[in-house]
Amino acid sequence: MLTPGHFFTAYIVSDLLVPNAKDYVWQIFIFSNIVDLDHLLGMLRLFLMSKTDRKCVTIENIVDWCRTSIHEPIGMLVLFVLLGTLWLSGMKSPLIPLAAIGIVVHYIVDFLTVHTRPFDPIDRTMVILFCDTVKRRFWVELAWTVVTGLLFLMAYFK
Repeated sequence: MLTPGHFFTAYIVSDLLVPNAKDYVWQIFIFSNIVDLDHLLGMLRLFLMSKTDRKCVTIENIVDWCRTSIHEPIGMLVLFVLLGTLWLSGMKSPLIPLAAIGIVVHYIVDFLTVHTRPFDPIDRTMVILFCDTVKRRFWVELAWTVVTGLLFLMAYFK
């Protein structure tokens, strides 16, 4: 999913669940996209390849290089244990539920729109729900981003 799509969706959910979500726009942006930091090394690898080598790259290669275990449910569990530990140790900041919302929304949107390995590292089977072609993924991501962008504007300026 595109970065704005993750943000818009997380903001809409945060606005419904967390009082004064409008005061935390930048934090919601960061929390809804921080999981994608694992893409950077894969993208660098692709960027540094020759054009000849790049032609041989498959979707499986890209998923291997750009989606680490932190990008799958096991990673969400690790992040939730960390957030839960902070919350239970007395840190009652609104940033903790905002981080949890951003992470959950990110995983759900990715599961619905991109190639995932939901049981990685135990089972590396790739799952593709709706976006099984590049063309379909483009249109789904574009539509998702436009619709959630409009809903974001309505929620932010209400």
